[in-house]
Amino acid sequence: MSDIGLENTLPWGKYKGQKVAEIFKKDAAYLCWLREQRKKESSDTKFFAREVHLLLDAAIDSEKSLRFHYTSWGTNLVAEHEVAQDMARQRAERAAIDAACYDESWGMF
Repeated sequence: MSDIGLENTLPWGKYKGQKVAEIFKKDAAYLCWLREQRKKESSDTKFFAREVHLLLDAAIDSEKSLRFHYTSWGTNLVAEHEVAQDMARQRAERAAIDAACYDESWGMF
């Protein structure tokens, strides 16, 4: 199984049947451990969906106890996310400018 998101339930393990979002709230270290184990066993870096990776990396970066045991998978996932957000913002700005130019040059109907 791959791409497990925040709303998915784990099909096995300590928290079998519980949503990833709920597990994160009570035991983020378990999800960090699970991610590391999956990578060691099968080199599967896409086990969790991007949203989960971002959340785990943020937790690792902000919590000293997690940072002591785990390392953030890092900037690549976060950078991709930030680039996607920036591109979406630029598209929205261009669309607003195009709409304003259209209204000024052609008038409103």
